[in-house]
Amino acid sequence: MDQAADPCDDFFQYACGTWNKKHFIPEDRSSISTFEVMNDQLDLILKDLLLEPIEDNEGEATVKAKNFFTSCMNTSEIELAGDGPLKEVIRSLGGWPVIDDDWQQPNVSIETLIGRLRGRLNQGTLIEQWVGPDDKNSSVNVLQVDQMELGLPDREIFLSSKSSEPPQYLPAYLKFMTDVAELMGADRGKATTEFEKVVELEIRLANATVPESERHDTGSNYLQLTLHELRQQVPGINWDEYLAAFLETQISDDEPIVVYTMPFLKRLGEIMQTTDKRVLWNYAMWRMVMKVTPHMTQQYQSTRHEFQTVLVGVRT
Repeated sequence: MDQAADPCDDFFQYACGTWNKKHFIPEDRSSISTFEVMNDQLDLILKDLLLEPIEDNEGEATVKAKNFFTSCMNTSEIELAGDGPLKEVIRSLGGWPVIDDDWQQPNVSIETLIGRLRGRLNQGTLIEQWVGPDDKNSSVNVLQVDQMELGLPDREIFLSSKSSEPPQYLPAYLKFMTDVAELMGADRGKATTEFEKVVELEIRLANATVPESERHDTGSNYLQLTLHELRQQVPGINWDEYLAAFLETQISDDEPIVVYTMPFLKRLGEIMQTTDKRVLWNYAMWRMVMKVTPHMTQQYQSTRHEFQTVLVGVRT
């Protein structure tokens, strides 16, 4: 509170004015709020806990968390390893066309790829799926499917690309993709050409998504059906291959599945059927690579920072 202000003249200044006097937006962020301050305080508490020596009686999850934190803080080892571990993951998933001149289409579907990305690496691409309590019966866990998250924070960024003067975000996004691929050994010119098609794909995907303004009422978007019914309603997606790769087990035709954005899934099926598999593969692998760039060598982090500077205005 700013008690020097007159609440009758400026109630907002009276109620919140001291906040602005005591808090400044850090250069590495685009905003600051009470939630972010509390999160920073929690991070410090967690850091102290993770730095404590591992005790013999600690649970497996705690030991893993401490070891993982230690490995993340070991920047010299990260620099020494370089992008080798990431390239090995890429190879295990079938390669990445944009960095491999000799890439041949693997004998697996794009559904298998995105299922493995979700199941093994927790990377949702094209489809968001999880297992959790049913919104209408919290005592039961159920498979749930929702529309994808895009590579940029706002779908309007992609939709505005159709205007005569597109914003700076998509060119920066394309440059970010190309910079990362070049660091991994791709020819810059070829990578740019490949990623231009990827951006075009993501624009189509953005157009297929349901606006957030229409998603607030989850009850009205809720649809429970069986796997058999989902196959019938969205034939453009091979659900059996996707779910087998995601869950690493087979499920029955009468398995209940909750869907929140059926219109998106139908449009996604059409997009997947009409898009070159190479473009889909490039996009799926890009989303995985994009997710891990904050945890890689300084070169990759600097490239990401350059993109973040354009996207949200961070400076450090």
